[in-house]
Amino acid sequence: MSEQTASSSKRRVSPLSIALIGLFVALSTVGAYVKIPGPLVPFTAQFFFCTMGGVLLGAKRGFAAQCLYLILGLAGLPLFTGGGGIGYLLQPTFGYLVGFALSALLAGLVSDREMKKKGKISFPVMLLTGIGGLAVVYLLGVTYYLVLQNVYFGKDTELGYALSVFVLPFLLTDFLWCLLLAGIGPRIRKAVQQYL
Repeated sequence: MSEQTASSSKRRVSPLSIALIGLFVALSTVGAYVKIPGPLVPFTAQFFFCTMGGVLLGAKRGFAAQCLYLILGLAGLPLFTGGGGIGYLLQPTFGYLVGFALSALLAGLVSDREMKKKGKISFPVMLLTGIGGLAVVYLLGVTYYLVLQNVYFGKDTELGYALSVFVLPFLLTDFLWCLLLAGIGPRIRKAVQQYL
């Protein structure tokens, strides 16, 4: 096999990769609809499924799954908690969806590195990765909300209010998602590593 043929076969997207990306688009959608009503924002399982996608699929495929999820939702498919369509850009929680994609990317980068260097991912590393991904989600979600409210809608919304509505009520449940991610993510990644 020539060097050119070998490099082109590595770049080719396998049917398994397509199936796994599709699976995590579906799981992200399920995560959006498995919800418990909250005061303004419902409690969902989206963070868990999005970040788990990064852990299991790696950085490229995990991030691709979340980007595809965003594209399909903005194109009009009712994949998000409140439906879909381009108008979702004006929803106060859209920044969280972007944060989920970056959380998947972060989890994938850490998982890929740990598997390459050590052949496994430790519980503490995965827990810190989940917390880091959660911090990214909160940062983007709150920032997007504040910019949308203060710049686009011209309201005077303070950071304290945004934190009290979009962060504080979710800290405990999101930390539990991080614990679950750290508990099962490394084991499943190790089991599927040979297929990636």
